[in-house]
Amino acid sequence: MHDINLAARYCDMLILLSNGRIRAIGKPEDILTRDNIRETFGVEVLIKKNSITNSIFIIPLGTAASVKKNNPNTQEGCGHIDSKSA
Repeated sequence: MHDINLAARYCDMLILLSNGRIRAIGKPEDILTRDNIRETFGVEVLIKKNSITNSIFIIPLGTAASVKKNNPNTQEGCGHIDSKSA
């Protein structure tokens, strides 16, 4: 599955791939972290929890470089599944 929010909502376990290699395996909330997403895809995100489904969801903010450039006070970190499909 390549939709990160659908994967977070419906999958019990995920495999995060980067350049065809396994970067992480585990539960969505353990794998889909700001750091993993930024390091794998170069994208800054917000990660929130849906109060109804109790699953996490990802809100993309932009590339790590563009977010930092447009808001120099943004903290480092913010966090897709296969980096080749991004």
